[in-house]
Amino acid sequence: MSQDFQMQSDFKPKGDQPQAIEALVKGLKKGTQFQTLLGATGTGKSLTGCSNVWFYRFNEGYYEPFEMTIGEMVDHMFHQSRHVSYDQNGTEIAFSSFCPEQLYVASVNPQNGCSEMKPITAYQRHESPQYLYTVQTCCGRRVEVTGDHNFWVLRDGQLVLTRTDDLKKTDHIPLPRSLEMMAPQKALKSINLLRYLEREDLFVDAKHYLEEMVALVGESAARRNLRLFMRNSSYGKFSAAICGKERVTASTYSRLTRCRGDGAFISSRLSSQSFPIDFPITSEFLKLLGLFIAEGCVTPNYFCLSIREMELERQTLEILALLNLSHGRRPDGDFQINDKTMAILFKQLCGKGAFHKHLPDFWPELSLEQLGLLLNMYFTGDGWVDRNDVKCTTASETLASQLLYALNRFGIWARVKKRFQRATNSSSSGNWFYQITISGKPNLECFYRKIGFSLTRKTQKLKRLLDRTLSANTNVDVAPGAGVYLKKLRGRHGLYQKDIAQYAKLSRSAIGLIETNERQISQLALKRFLKRWPHGDSEEILALRMLSEPCWAAVDSVEKFCSQEKYVYDFSVEGNETFLAGFGGLYVHNTFTIANIIQEVQRPTLVIAHNKTLAAQLCTEFREFFPKNAVHYFVSYYDYYQPEAYNPTTDTYIEKDAAINEEINKFRHAATTNLLTRRDVIIVASVSCIYGLGSPKQYLDLSREINVGEEVKRDALFQLRFLYPIARVQGENFYDVADLVLVEGGVPEKRVEGEVIT
Repeated sequence: MSQDFQMQSDFKPKGDQPQAIEALVKGLKKGTQFQTLLGATGTGKSLTGCSNVWFYRFNEGYYEPFEMTIGEMVDHMFHQSRHVSYDQNGTEIAFSSFCPEQLYVASVNPQNGCSEMKPITAYQRHESPQYLYTVQTCCGRRVEVTGDHNFWVLRDGQLVLTRTDDLKKTDHIPLPRSLEMMAPQKALKSINLLRYLEREDLFVDAKHYLEEMVALVGESAARRNLRLFMRNSSYGKFSAAICGKERVTASTYSRLTRCRGDGAFISSRLSSQSFPIDFPITSEFLKLLGLFIAEGCVTPNYFCLSIREMELERQTLEILALLNLSHGRRPDGDFQINDKTMAILFKQLCGKGAFHKHLPDFWPELSLEQLGLLLNMYFTGDGWVDRNDVKCTTASETLASQLLYALNRFGIWARVKKRFQRATNSSSSGNWFYQITISGKPNLECFYRKIGFSLTRKTQKLKRLLDRTLSANTNVDVAPGAGVYLKKLRGRHGLYQKDIAQYAKLSRSAIGLIETNERQISQLALKRFLKRWPHGDSEEILALRMLSEPCWAAVDSVEKFCSQEKYVYDFSVEGNETFLAGFGGLYVHNTFTIANIIQEVQRPTLVIAHNKTLAAQLCTEFREFFPKNAVHYFVSYYDYYQPEAYNPTTDTYIEKDAAINEEINKFRHAATTNLLTRRDVIIVASVSCIYGLGSPKQYLDLSREINVGEEVKRDALFQLRFLYPIARVQGENFYDVADLVLVEGGVPEKRVEGEVIT
């Protein structure tokens, strides 16, 4: 048994790490009682500034999501932060406590694969290295990162942390099952048009607001206030504006009211049609937005919709009538909506032309029902039903990425592929387009129920596709590496392949192919298996649950390129240190300094984390650095704890109540046993470790030393069953001494036969 720490890592200390390691080791050897290492996790491991990130902010009891590039967000926080720090490597760090607001990100928990919402604790920016990497998955998602950036990936059935330049094609990156599950959205009632139109050549009827101002401060003061914002205007115009006979410009009204609506209306100079500044988000407006993204183009004074199917023409006429928008028909059959205000608004919300289209910036705030209406009309215009899937094509990279995020809110995992396409209705030689594909029965059923088409022929074709016996086991619906755990489960419980097949509702031959990795089990079948599994939890079951939680995107390529960026950016995220970023959305991810210190000083080490999740993550990372040493997890074994209490108002006595997690209790015993019997021990603990466990002597008195060659009656060892694990052989835990036999070297193996352990 090893008594020295033997660190194993291909990484080398970089930046200011060598100085930090040297200083801390020197302090320990001198006997310095307290030392502090200042820094932020993740510094130096960064993304390009154009990478999109999915954020949340807390507002009026709801977590509102929004999308923004990491560069824009970090630069904004540095500009607004009260204090920015610098490390020796030149990295700028703004801690969230000094920033104007607390933001959250979607994050994957590496312990169970679940998607969570976690607060950002720090923002980082530093100069870009010479080379960067593009990581792309087989489903088309991608992100540009530095070579030392970290990813949690599924490798050989286990979630491991790896650098960008160490990614393999056999690795799988986790994706969230559904963004909506983390923060469901209520319906968005209205938007403020001044956010989009205040700088345009438009006018506001401000009579109601100006009358209130006159009543509040008097006519003279109101004229003085208005003169400040209406320079180079005559006295008569001031009077006309106050009397409601003259409109004010959108920019003037915006400065006067700080973008408040207050019942005001906005319009162009010559138009008789005006729109409330607090513009309601109606079903008809969302449908028109979806049609415009699919089939629209815009000019300075009007916008057009290119629609050719009679059924969709009727629906468009109904929408325009309900929105009271004047329109005409062009010689080519296109709808022409003749309103400058709406033309400018649609251009601001959704882009001017095909290569610049995007979803409106408020789309993450829409409820699923509202977003479904918008996407319904978009797919009606741009989508179609293929042999086994639903597809749509867009020339806009921004729109393609947003559609992947938007579909994920419904729990739909779509794929995207860039392909060259020639136009059929013009002389253009063609261009590159992004084709989005929705496949797999669960994804298609969800699309049918929550989005669908507004054209009868497309709806019927999709229904016929779903009525077929369509397998859910596509390359977007699998749990890679599950076969090895199913095989271990069979061995542990003495089951046959047909037993596993019965629980998963698959054939025996399918289980055979899954166990030999010739085929991957679908997540739908794996969830059926886990739901019907009758034998309780084990390491294998916990691993299978982790595989069933996220979607898994296989790595397709990792390409190195010369950086053209000035800066690269990153976040520190509480607990998980992962966040959703990049084209379409990938989960991207420092322990290393402390590991080097342990290697230098060769002392038993206690690492305290502030919560169980972070402790589990650190324990996993230390086990990777010290595979030959004893690294253990020690946290509170209470899943629930209710202290004794008394309520004098109701004369109610509440008894103490608690629920103990037996698995965690076993981890605690394993940590305690190794701490008392070895020196090469690293204990990663939560703050529960400050409470005493009692006398070490009493604890050791409950154990029995066994030497190689000694014969011991099996019954004499049954009292030790509570220790966990009794032993570990090739990654397998043994719970009962009856299953073990000690051989030369003290390495435990499986017991064969007989009553005596030798």
